[in-house]
Amino acid sequence: MILAALMLSVAMTPAPVGAVRTLPELPPQVVFSPAPAPTSVQAAAWALYSVDGDQFLWEDDADQQRAMASVTKVMTALLVAENSEPDTPVAISANASNTPIGYVGQPRVLQGDAWTVEELLSNLLVQSGNDAAVALAEHISGTLADFVTLMNERAAELGMAETSFA
Repeated sequence: MILAALMLSVAMTPAPVGAVRTLPELPPQVVFSPAPAPTSVQAAAWALYSVDGDQFLWEDDADQQRAMASVTKVMTALLVAENSEPDTPVAISANASNTPIGYVGQPRVLQGDAWTVEELLSNLLVQSGNDAAVALAEHISGTLADFVTLMNERAAELGMAETSFA
């Protein structure tokens, strides 16, 4: 016990000024090599991409055209984050207020209410609030049509060549 404490004490003692302290050897770099595909994936189309290796590791029907689902929500949030501040108030229009919600019990935005961008983003991303998406789109672009144009332009900038918002 005393020996362990003495070794710990020596290891924690700072090096004298001007002394060179050697660092432990770095671990080897991770090398990506082909691996067997997962035994079972319960999805109609899927892909697993390695950002570090800049390559697809596995995929099945990854290029198949599919409904966009949350890609629309994420693109809306991206454009809002790029073009507005979180504490900016947003007046809710009749158009946003009349947009159908996704499910019973979901928070609604009502005409004349003032929500902040942050509150609407939370409603959009957590609750999938369609009405919040419309309010944010109108806040950024004035109209839904102009916002859709902005979405398609940004998708093209991001290299999303097979993506089209309507």
